[in-house]
Amino acid sequence: MSTLIMVVEDNVSIAKIWSLKLQKEGFEVALAKTGKECLDSVKERKPDLILMDIMIPGMNGVEVFQTLRQNIDYTSIPVVFLSSSVKDRDEIQKLLDMGAKAFLPKFDITPADLIVKINEILSPEEA
Repeated sequence: MSTLIMVVEDNVSIAKIWSLKLQKEGFEVALAKTGKECLDSVKERKPDLILMDIMIPGMNGVEVFQTLRQNIDYTSIPVVFLSSSVKDRDEIQKLLDMGAKAFLPKFDITPADLIVKINEILSPEEA
């Protein structure tokens, strides 16, 4: 079974760009536009990593992350936040302290750099 990356992003264009790049690199991709869709999808098939926007409809990305961390079955799923909404270093550090694997600025990261970061997180012994 291939590595499953869940992309939680309500902007269809951005989700499509990330999805195509991930698939080109050999990853399987699941898409969710809302926090509820993410949580429902995780119950059906646990992803190997979640790329999470913060500003999504319904529950925001931080609330989804906190919900995932409350369930022992999902605490091991690495979550990478990709967002343009958080500029405050203290807020970013808070997410990292809560267990997020990384915070990346959505519009400043290239798809190639995103793949590098994902591979570092999924294969830390090779990084």
